[in-house]
Amino acid sequence: MSNSVDVALLPHPPSCAKCAMPIGAARVIMAAGKIYHADHFQCILCASHIEGGCNFYERNEDPYCESCYRALYLRRCYACKKPLNNTVIVALGNMWHEDCFHCKICAKPFQDQCFVLLDEPYCREHYWQARGNYGV
Repeated sequence: MSNSVDVALLPHPPSCAKCAMPIGAARVIMAAGKIYHADHFQCILCASHIEGGCNFYERNEDPYCESCYRALYLRRCYACKKPLNNTVIVALGNMWHEDCFHCKICAKPFQDQCFVLLDEPYCREHYWQARGNYGV
């Protein structure tokens, strides 16, 4: 959570966490356990400005824009390695996007069941084909 405050209301003028200069009479952003000049509040990774201290994520008292936070910290799909959204399939000890959980060979989604060989999902037809290829 962040707040925009008037420095005149603070007992001792603080320093900006970004530039280390005194805040003075400037507007500040208090967020992620630190105080910033309003125009210095930015993503720790890509340095994009976070307008008004809104719409940011905090990790270890550092601010991140949404795209950097998602890229670094959200769980990833086992198949495509992209960050997962709200709807996932949990199967074979991993998490998958719905569109990514399909037969390893033909990429068709599973109708009612999938077959597993060497921790990979297959449709019925390709499971038997893969089994033959692996000599199982």
